[in-house]
Amino acid sequence: MKVIFLSIIILIITLTTLFIKEQMQSAPSYVIINHSQFHVTLAATEAEREQGLSKKPKMAKADGMLFLFPHPGYYAFWMKDMVFSLDMVFIRNNIIVTIIRHIPVPKNQANLPIYHPAKPADMVLEINAGSANNMKIGDTVTTHL
Repeated sequence: MKVIFLSIIILIITLTTLFIKEQMQSAPSYVIINHSQFHVTLAATEAEREQGLSKKPKMAKADGMLFLFPHPGYYAFWMKDMVFSLDMVFIRNNIIVTIIRHIPVPKNQANLPIYHPAKPADMVLEINAGSANNMKIGDTVTTHL
């Protein structure tokens, strides 16, 4: 009888743990800067960072992509295969270190300009052009990932 009871308890704990883990993984990620909230797609792996927003036809006003890096660095970005303009917000330790605003869609894919931060960053938020107009260097970034 005790073995059955313990087995049931272990099963309940295991299922509860799996349910909580699933809920955490499916919870939407978002970033808040100066009362502006952006629902973000995370780009944490090399393949995700390489793909980025390339070839995406558009992005909702309150959406963005958050690039996550294992350590701060001068990570370079370009607008390869982009069809809409962006603002890039470079972040280190949840503080904005560089903002590049209104990056235009490239006219051709040859000799693409490279964009990088003035100081090392460990995250980069790409949002629609104009969305960073109320942001400044030194602003605090709150992430819910």
